[in-house]
Amino acid sequence: RKPAHIAAVVRRPTGHDLTDWKQEVDFVGHKAPLVVSRFNPLLFWRPKKETKAADEASPSPSGAKKSKEMRAGDVLSCCAIAGQDNNVSVWLTTRPKALFIVKDLFEQDVLDLAWSPDGLTLLL
Repeated sequence: RKPAHIAAVVRRPTGHDLTDWKQEVDFVGHKAPLVVSRFNPLLFWRPKKETKAADEASPSPSGAKKSKEMRAGDVLSCCAIAGQDNNVSVWLTTRPKALFIVKDLFEQDVLDLAWSPDGLTLLL
């Protein structure tokens, strides 16, 4: 059996109990150890009504007030991950599979990633 290379998203505790760390989701799919990950500086939200374009999240600056129609489950984060397999994958925290994977673009490990301040550009 081949080893699994997993990026685990862990929610830090809030309030007075600082021991209540919870694993939220696993990003599974790279074929070699992971080297770097970066979360997008923006939070995204999905409209309440599901459509064919529902997988395309609408950006919303962090801290912006949302309409009353939104539920807490509609807010999501976007994360880019790169590893020793020379691939970059981009994930939404509400999806079990990568949003997309960039393969065969690099000859060596990807060592750093950065999102632009507006959250619309990923620098490799």
